[in-house]
Amino acid sequence: MGDRGPRRSLLERALAGGLVAVALLAASCREGGESAGSPDAPAGPTGDLVAVAWTDESRLLVATAAGAIHLSRDAGEHWSRAHLPATRGLQALAMADAQAGWALARRSVLRTEDGGASWRRQRLPRPETRLALTGLAAIDGRRAVAIDADGLRWTTRDGGGVWRRVEAPPAVEAGPAESGGAAARLASIACQRDAGSAGEARCWAAGRVVEESRDGGETWQPVVLRAAVELPSCTFEYGRVVVPRETAAAWAASLAGLRHRDDLQFRIEAGLSSAELEGIASEGDTAALFERLEARLEELRGVLEDAGIPGDRIRLVGAPRWEYEDYLDETPHRLERYWQGRLALGPRGRIEVVESSSIRGLVASPDERDGAVVVGVGDAGRVVEGPGSSPGSGDEPGAVDGARAWRSVPGPPAPHGLLAVAAGDAGLVAVGEQGGLWRRRADDRAWERPVGPPPFFETLRAVAFSPSGRRGVAVGDGGRLLRSLDGGASWSIPGGEPAAPVDTAPQDGHPRVR
Repeated sequence: MGDRGPRRSLLERALAGGLVAVALLAASCREGGESAGSPDAPAGPTGDLVAVAWTDESRLLVATAAGAIHLSRDAGEHWSRAHLPATRGLQALAMADAQAGWALARRSVLRTEDGGASWRRQRLPRPETRLALTGLAAIDGRRAVAIDADGLRWTTRDGGGVWRRVEAPPAVEAGPAESGGAAARLASIACQRDAGSAGEARCWAAGRVVEESRDGGETWQPVVLRAAVELPSCTFEYGRVVVPRETAAAWAASLAGLRHRDDLQFRIEAGLSSAELEGIASEGDTAALFERLEARLEELRGVLEDAGIPGDRIRLVGAPRWEYEDYLDETPHRLERYWQGRLALGPRGRIEVVESSSIRGLVASPDERDGAVVVGVGDAGRVVEGPGSSPGSGDEPGAVDGARAWRSVPGPPAPHGLLAVAAGDAGLVAVGEQGGLWRRRADDRAWERPVGPPPFFETLRAVAFSPSGRRGVAVGDGGRLLRSLDGGASWSIPGGEPAAPVDTAPQDGHPRVR
């Protein structure tokens, strides 16, 4: 009996410790439902950071690949965790105003109405197992558009109570794709309010294709992408197969900056004059015609390879059909149609530069005084620009076959893939692979490295600016988070050494792209 007291004391201590642990666990669960940390907790988001959005000049949201959303009320100095349902694969944040917005996961959409502190799930009219969502743009507190890697898209006009699938052009509907990567038919979307059309909105969606909507995502039209460079054709002398020396030199100079572009293909084509065709055909020597065409194609191929273009990116168009006799029974006019095509080109050689879209990020501007109202960035450091909504506005690239045309423009000097782009007071800022962080100056549209932290190699996946365009945040893998206080001219790690100041006075005639 003498040892019962000590035993009871040990038991009581064990029980007390268990109750304390349960109480702490319960408190932790309660905090996880509302905020996994105190609003004054300095610890920032961890893990891979995939999206960022500002609700006002001080309130900031960051999403992680693991399915968490972090909220800062003081521009990134202190953080708390938002309450949201179990979610995996967060990919985008789209705030319509200070309170309302959406978050996008691979298979679901979340909605907030309290500035990002709490979120609830919304459902799209498609089985979740078949969804591969890649992007979402908020037009206002009630309207938004979501896109799928396969080219599907949905709209809501009641804050997400009902999402409705809208039809897309057949070319976009065809074929599967992988979510979010370069193979995605649609990987990014941006919308802008059009003040001149009773609050209607224009939207652009891009990936392997580019499309435009002028009615808030309800209907879509294809966008023509002009080539990075247009090469003049060469003329072959009668019976000759050699490209003139001056033409080959001009082509090499135009192609010098495209060697690293693995999103380009080079299509080569050669033709014949009617005199050449008649002269050889009169002798009944079809093989001689094929040999001349083949020799001209090989000459064009050699010029490209001498200019540093890899052979696996060269495609032959209209190559000689040596096997034509095998198909004469089924298609007796096949050879005739082939010669008609070669005669239509004439005795010329042509090199066409063909770009795959591979656009990963878009930003739109509400100010149409600038001709490039929408800018896209993508694989291999590609940058494209689209025109304003008013024909002839600013630097209008024009139209091709009735479709709105975009054009490729010079991008950053490094060919690393770009994943996102945003606009601050100091110009456009693009981020991407291997620590890619670039600023395009407003005065001459030249890309440069902004003032910032020492070199790093984590991929940056998202960038956003506050409504004023002065404060910016870029986020990426491994918890990488950078902040700008001068519109994107300089960047620093919160709590670290501040970057050197840079003059960011706006340039006359170059309004900020938003």
